[in-house]
Amino acid sequence: MSDNPAVSVTSNPLFVWVIGGIAALGLLLAQRDWWLGIWVAWTALTQTWTGTLHGFEEIELTAFGAWALVMVREMAPTKHRLAVRLLLIGATLQVLYGLGQMAGYDPLWMGWQKFEGATAAQGSLGNPNYFGVYLAMLIPLAPLWLAVLLFVGLLTSKCALGLVAACVGLGVQHRHALGRWVLLVAVLASGWVLVAKDWYSARHRVDVWTLALQHTHGWQWVIGHGPGSWINTIPQAQVQQSVWAHSLFAQAHNDPLQLLYTGGAIGAGLMAAWAWSKRRMFTGPYGGAVAAML
Repeated sequence: MSDNPAVSVTSNPLFVWVIGGIAALGLLLAQRDWWLGIWVAWTALTQTWTGTLHGFEEIELTAFGAWALVMVREMAPTKHRLAVRLLLIGATLQVLYGLGQMAGYDPLWMGWQKFEGATAAQGSLGNPNYFGVYLAMLIPLAPLWLAVLLFVGLLTSKCALGLVAACVGLGVQHRHALGRWVLLVAVLASGWVLVAKDWYSARHRVDVWTLALQHTHGWQWVIGHGPGSWINTIPQAQVQQSVWAHSLFAQAHNDPLQLLYTGGAIGAGLMAAWAWSKRRMFTGPYGGAVAAML
């Protein structure tokens, strides 16, 4: 008998069948995108030595997210342009809403009554960092006049990582002379925000990342701890070793590190091989957005 309700799912033979099905889905995807499909299949198979419900959620999202990426990539160019326009319209509306928050109006979260004003805008996303990185990925896709407005919205988020990402994206997207001036202004504006930023959260994250690396041994460097393993091990390790135990990390807030932790060198290597095989995406029409996302 076990006190863990997850056992009723993970000990069921059907669970193994689902793992195999998702791995087969990855192999089917490999016919369209070799490295991405193999990575999906590997991620599913690693669930066999984790056996957690969180792992099941992760391999599902991995598989369906990869398939969605391939389907969007294979859409007609005219539909790509339409999708970009819709994304930029959404970003513009979010920035206008964020500026309203800074002015003291936030009907979604605070009702219609005016308040003193937010210290950082978050749009309708509920978190200034979500708002910041959302805008950072879309700014390189915008025409320069709209990119200026979106960048103002990004500054109101006070998201350090988003500011760095947007500067990288703009630098990749606009490699000509005009783009260099745009990038210079972006860097100066970002520097003004970054210098005044409290780096408390950065120290917090580095300490937790160091703990995760110390928690990895032997074959775990090669095959990983398995999908969904971070949330099962690192928060407990934080408590046991008193590493920011008052603020537990359910996720790494660092995708490359979490990929290495859960999938090992094999998982990280497969994803690196996929990125290399698609390296032309950095010089295509959406290269700046891809660079900002990374």
